[in-house]
Amino acid sequence: KRIANIIAALQSGLKKAGAKDSPLEVNNARALLTFYLLEQGKAKEAIEVGEPFARKDRHSSQAASAAIYALVAYGQLLAQRERDAADRETLKNDPQYKEEKARMLSLAHLMVECWPKERAGDLARHEIALHLLRDEKEAEAIEELAAITPAYPSYIRTQFLFARAALQQAAQNKDNGDPKNYRKRALAALRHLPEPDAQADVETNKDYVQARLLFALELIKDKQFKEADKVLAALAPKLESLKLDEDPGKAKEKQRTFTDGMVQLSLHSSALQANDDFKAAKYQEVAKRLDALVDKFNADQLPQLRDSELGPSIIALDLRANVQLNKLDRARAAVKALQALQSEKGAEKNDDNTTAILAQLVNLITQQVAELRKKGDKDNLQKAQAGFTAILKEIAGGRKKPTPQLAFFLARCYAAMGEHKQAVDLLQRFAAESSGTDVQYHHAIQLLLVQEYLQIKEPDKARALLEEILKGKDGKPGWGARNLDAQKMRVLLLEDRADYVNAARLCDTYVNQLVRRLDDNKLKEYYFDFYYHLIYCIVKYAQQQDDAAKKAKALREAAQRLIALEKRQGGFGSEESKKRFDELLEKEADLRQQYLALKDGK
Repeated sequence: KRIANIIAALQSGLKKAGAKDSPLEVNNARALLTFYLLEQGKAKEAIEVGEPFARKDRHSSQAASAAIYALVAYGQLLAQRERDAADRETLKNDPQYKEEKARMLSLAHLMVECWPKERAGDLARHEIALHLLRDEKEAEAIEELAAITPAYPSYIRTQFLFARAALQQAAQNKDNGDPKNYRKRALAALRHLPEPDAQADVETNKDYVQARLLFALELIKDKQFKEADKVLAALAPKLESLKLDEDPGKAKEKQRTFTDGMVQLSLHSSALQANDDFKAAKYQEVAKRLDALVDKFNADQLPQLRDSELGPSIIALDLRANVQLNKLDRARAAVKALQALQSEKGAEKNDDNTTAILAQLVNLITQQVAELRKKGDKDNLQKAQAGFTAILKEIAGGRKKPTPQLAFFLARCYAAMGEHKQAVDLLQRFAAESSGTDVQYHHAIQLLLVQEYLQIKEPDKARALLEEILKGKDGKPGWGARNLDAQKMRVLLLEDRADYVNAARLCDTYVNQLVRRLDDNKLKEYYFDFYYHLIYCIVKYAQQQDDAAKKAKALREAAQRLIALEKRQGGFGSEESKKRFDELLEKEADLRQQYLALKDGK
């Protein structure tokens, strides 16, 4: 009621005949009237008073204030139209909306021109930038936002907006080298972002938190881990004091969401740093960084690790580092965390959990043992094998009769460490059993047992089992007759007998069959695998020859096939496949000589 009386008094005063005799009072009255009309939700009337005043008497001390109120009124009008519109396209073609938007932008540009370093100019740039962003004119919006001064009350919000838009533009211009330095400018804005004061509104506080999280993420992308960790560490206590919503319940929920985001970024940073340290053989640094995370998780104080995609890799890395350091107590803590992770995924039985952990350990053990063998690091290899063996025994829990799945993965772990006799002892129990056993695991156990028989120098047992797999019973073909893994095992057994001619023929058969199926990535790997053994067998056949001409002819054929593969497939396949071909060329000097001569056209 009082505001209504104020509006009536101001309108009455401005109509008085002698009003023009007191220009200062008139200007004060116009600015006040614009403000109170805006407060009453009378946006059109506020514009009708404030805009003409700002345009005609721009040198008045009150004109900037009137312009601000009028611009805010325009914003309210347009926002209401946007809420009422059926869809965006219809709204864009609405004549009245287009006219009001054009008038508002015209006023905004006038404000930038008249008051470039004042609040009116900053507000106008903010409003112009928002409309440019809606019209997908990011580059223009960025320049408007960049010109806003730090004195602007919504400076934090505009800098966050600027940084997001600039990073988006930088991503789009990445192939061109980001010529306008959008990413550098975005990071500078995020780095120098001021802290909100105690009276800051909830939207400013939320944008501030999101800006700090964005800055940390970009620093992590640039491997600026120490600075990223400092940003996150400084944000943690600040987050507790910021008002994030008027509703206390919603405020707590938003605080939890931001905290989770902050912890996830911290985990991301820790994982990348630990991975770099592990590659550099800084196992002590890895353990120092990750042991604390594992302990917190085991104490149920780090639920974010459970939700993070990085959880398994962080814990596995901690496990590997502690095995290298021979800290078996720490390794067991990591295993406990892995078990908890698997349990959280909904596994109902302990055997299911154990099998899932062993499935992860297979790759972990295989990779680490292979790396140590390649380096010729015998001491650390023995240390790793002893540590892994102790952990495997603990995971298996000394079961008198493990499940087939458990036996399969446990045997693979032993095989990866070179403990082939233990692998055979485990597998033999299940090789002949099929009732009550998952068919897939039964077949996998049989094939792995064939491989392990070869490893312990019992080829007759390997051949007998493979014969059963291929031929089956009652005159019917066995399950391995059309199985590519079983056929690969045939090749290995032929190679073991030095029957390179028949091994090469078998490989050639499957190479010719698979070449028509290379659109299937899985079959493509089999293709490169058979092709590798084909080349290997031809080379070994050549080395069996006493006749120099026959030897040279076979080596030339192997080199020609190798070059043909390289040209036809654009290389030697996947990284693992290429590595194997490269090692073959390095090891077999005769093949390498022919290969290089043919490539040089000699």
